[in-house]
Amino acid sequence: MEIIGDYWSQRSEGFSEYVMEHLDEDVQGPYLKTVLSYADGKKLRVLDVGCGPGLFSVVLGRGGHDVTAIDYSDGMIAKARQNCAEAGVPANIMKMDAQNLDFGDGTFDLIVSRKVVWNLPDPVHAYKEWLRVLKTGGRMILFDGNYFLGMHDEEYRRGVPFENMEDGGTYQGADPSILLGFAKDLPLSKARRPQWDVGALTELGVDRVEVIVDSRRAESGLPDTFFVIAYKDRGGSRARRKPILVWDQPSRGGSGDGMAQARRQEGVRRVHERVPQVRYQKIL
Repeated sequence: MEIIGDYWSQRSEGFSEYVMEHLDEDVQGPYLKTVLSYADGKKLRVLDVGCGPGLFSVVLGRGGHDVTAIDYSDGMIAKARQNCAEAGVPANIMKMDAQNLDFGDGTFDLIVSRKVVWNLPDPVHAYKEWLRVLKTGGRMILFDGNYFLGMHDEEYRRGVPFENMEDGGTYQGADPSILLGFAKDLPLSKARRPQWDVGALTELGVDRVEVIVDSRRAESGLPDTFFVIAYKDRGGSRARRKPILVWDQPSRGGSGDGMAQARRQEGVRRVHERVPQVRYQKIL
């Protein structure tokens, strides 16, 4: 974790600048719209896991929610505190390992994270911890992607754009070779997602998972980035409340050609192999 935290500290200045410059644009984007739709109404206790420069802390704090933000990068924590202060938003921001939380059971109504889970050496334990501190009836809303799967998966190498950062120089103030060095050995750089997430969360006792997949960058139709919305068990019957896989693939040409549709159906079939209770739902 030290290498990962140090890398993101190197990127904190450039990454913060980029995120805050695009704040208004992000608020209109699908992920923040999803988060805000679930946070609409009563004041919530929110945990922002891997807060980075404080995007969620600013947005949800402006909405009147009680936000606690954690990150393992000293540089990101400093930027989050600075950005929240400049926005006039109160937030409790602290250094903490996302895989080992120092909070009591059932502390938070909502947990959010953005591009965090792929970084974690033990994502199953992280999910277990997040569910532990989530209140019964609470939700986790996660945004992540198959960012480095092309290092290990030939179909992804061919079918999903992969940003090659081996040409030297720096990216947002950081050495890309550090990122590529630790990314290739992380467990989720070798797993097809969100299939993996649906399986892991279901096995941990989540009784409903919704997934929205965005494959627009991938001509192959393979899942690229995605949202995962997990509902903590309210004590209802698993038979009545099955997890849902929402496979959304708005392609460049409209509804998608036959080959892309076939690949999506194959992805759904693979999900079913691991988690048979997931049903397929297409967004029209």
